[in-house]
Amino acid sequence: MELIQRQEPQLPTKIEDLAQFVLVGRDKLAMVRAGIRALDKLDVAEGVRRQKKEEAQMLAEALLDAETRIGEILRQMPKASGAHWEQKRESKSNTAVTSNPQPTKQDAIEELGFNKMQASRFETLAANKDLVEEIKQQAREADDLPTRTAVLQAVKWRDKMATMKKAEEDKVRTMSAEVKHKPVIHVM
Repeated sequence: MELIQRQEPQLPTKIEDLAQFVLVGRDKLAMVRAGIRALDKLDVAEGVRRQKKEEAQMLAEALLDAETRIGEILRQMPKASGAHWEQKRESKSNTAVTSNPQPTKQDAIEELGFNKMQASRFETLAANKDLVEEIKQQAREADDLPTRTAVLQAVKWRDKMATMKKAEEDKVRTMSAEVKHKPVIHVM
């Protein structure tokens, strides 16, 4: 079995460049996937198909990494940055002049070309890097592409299991407390 050595892609460092990479990369990945489907229909040589599949795999992983990095940066931004209006009085005209407030996190998200839901998903990826890596590994082993959707589903599943476990533990604690506080009746 041939070992494929994977190099981590060099992602852009600025959030604007990361956002552009994600926006363009998603379109590129869609084109590569369409190319793979076309190759499958044409029954092209396995080597060509394999090469396209590896390209798609690397791109999908790089996109997940870029989205995770954007999520990390967004998580560090304050939700709103003093969105109050400064008022200054002009001495002669007595009219209030307002200056623009500092841009909010929402403004930054929109400026990058994303919406609030996408930003929330990126932040979820950043908060669950272990699952991102796990999904990437599972996809490699299954000769499939890792997706943000798969990661988000895994996060949802893990959260559901944690909630169920906590509910079960709470139930056991409650039952234990009831048993301890029951009066003991001695019958003679």
